[in-house]
Amino acid sequence: YELFVHIFDHYLEEAKQIIDLIGQFGLDKQKNNLEIGGGLGLVYGYLKHCGYKIFSCEPALAGYDNVFKVGRQILKIINVDDSGWRPYQADQVGQLKAKFEVIFSNNVLEHIQDLRKSLLALKSVMRPGGVMIHNTVNYWVPYDPHYRIIVFPFFPRLTSVFKTKLKSAPLWQELNFITPLKIYWLSRSLGLSLKFLPNRLRETIKRLESGSEFSQRHHRWKRYLPLLKLLTKFPT
Repeated sequence: YELFVHIFDHYLEEAKQIIDLIGQFGLDKQKNNLEIGGGLGLVYGYLKHCGYKIFSCEPALAGYDNVFKVGRQILKIINVDDSGWRPYQADQVGQLKAKFEVIFSNNVLEHIQDLRKSLLALKSVMRPGGVMIHNTVNYWVPYDPHYRIIVFPFFPRLTSVFKTKLKSAPLWQELNFITPLKIYWLSRSLGLSLKFLPNRLRETIKRLESGSEFSQRHHRWKRYLPLLKLLTKFPT
């Protein structure tokens, strides 16, 4: 029971974070919206319940096995139509046969190995004038939140040389160690206009200072708060 509460609180807190983020852009109930990496279906279920046209893709890849099935069960329990709940990867969104006004994700882009192919697929299903909103890890900061470890600065994959168990970890092998610069050049090559939202790292630090589940999960970093606040001067 304690493990379930811990996991559910984590997904619930992340769902609130992404809803707050996309709420800044305004969602239109008359137009389609698409979530990439739906987790347990909490964002999808909430938006569907509120009357939004929403599709959500959850492929349940490495480290997240059976998440799609659990999400489907949760949607049944809360009596939400799961017809828009699909087990697709980002590069498979063309199978939805729909165009979307808003496409969003939370802590998903760092898990996509062929990021160019996936962003191209997302661009193909975005309406003219539409927007993509992605909240993701910034590996310019030498820390991995999945394993809660310091990573080798600028070359995070080298971390597995010192922590050999990572070499055989499917989740570690899946990570692409994304940075703002990588996103910038990818977006430019695909003809996408790009804007980095200000204060994202500052918001993360606020979460670390709070009594949230996120704060408890990363409690070791509270001692480094003064140093982390200096990082807010860099693009995040």
